[in-house]
Amino acid sequence: MNIHASNLDIEKFRKVYALVTGGATDGERVAAQARARKIAERAGMSLNDAVSQLDSQPKPKPANSFEGFADWMEEKEPGYKAKRAREVVEREQRYASRRAEILKQFGTAKAFLDPTPNERLILKAAEPFIAELGEPYEDACGTWRRPISSFAGVHSHFFNLDDVDPEAIMAIKAAIPFPETICGAFEELKVWDKLNDDRAHFYGHHEYYYELPVELRIKLLREVMRTQPVTSWGDLEARFHYKSYAWQRQWIDPKDFDDPEWSRLFDDVRILRALAEKPFREPVQNGRRTNAEKRSAVLSMLDTNPELSDREICRRVGVSPKTVGNWRRRRNDRLSQP
Repeated sequence: MNIHASNLDIEKFRKVYALVTGGATDGERVAAQARARKIAERAGMSLNDAVSQLDSQPKPKPANSFEGFADWMEEKEPGYKAKRAREVVEREQRYASRRAEILKQFGTAKAFLDPTPNERLILKAAEPFIAELGEPYEDACGTWRRPISSFAGVHSHFFNLDDVDPEAIMAIKAAIPFPETICGAFEELKVWDKLNDDRAHFYGHHEYYYELPVELRIKLLREVMRTQPVTSWGDLEARFHYKSYAWQRQWIDPKDFDDPEWSRLFDDVRILRALAEKPFREPVQNGRRTNAEKRSAVLSMLDTNPELSDREICRRVGVSPKTVGNWRRRRNDRLSQP
């Protein structure tokens, strides 16, 4: 037995090495091999030595294994497996449809996966703080790229802002004008999140990670959403929207955000905002709004948060789903006109 074997995190190595043969693309497999080699080197071992340890130590079975869960659910809820299978098919169809839209717009996958102008500006600003590049990998369109593996004190996509070089933070903020308000931060954040989701559709595992400097920019935007004091009613509403937005992003398939307490607080804020912005108007008794005010509220919500379902908007604004659907169709028809 190698004297360094005890220093090897065998389970971490096992998970990474599994992608060397089981990765969805050549690029993913090459990147996994590079990560596995680094884990082995940290333990003072060669890659082959570390691989030999996989055979000498049996693969443990997780204590909370989900093995047999689908069978158990099928017995409890007949049709469970068929329902899950339909969901997978519908999800893949949704991804394929979005890929087709993207390819129609950009022409090729490479044109879409290449860095955007804003990404290039951020990466340019990050250059003085890049300590190490990772192993080359082949992306979903067949282009070989070298990821940034060490940047400004950060070595993975999971990091705390306290760990980042403050000068790097300043550089990334200055790369493109950084939003001064919560509203502005929310708008930029949604652009990055949408691009991330769309790029993920081109990978078999449906996951995509930006380069570390871009991830830092996004983390700074999320920090604004969580901690920066508001400067306007719009900022406060944006922060309310962010809570539901962040909740919805944790799910693979679209889900409505259902929190009655949140809805009540949000409605209260809107009432107070209306009173504060129209102090000289005679208050409407019982908080009732005119049809024109309801229409304005629906259109405003569709403009700022078009991704929300009709049901979610109707609950926030206080109108029927049919009303929201009608105004959404009219808005879409108007936007589609040349």
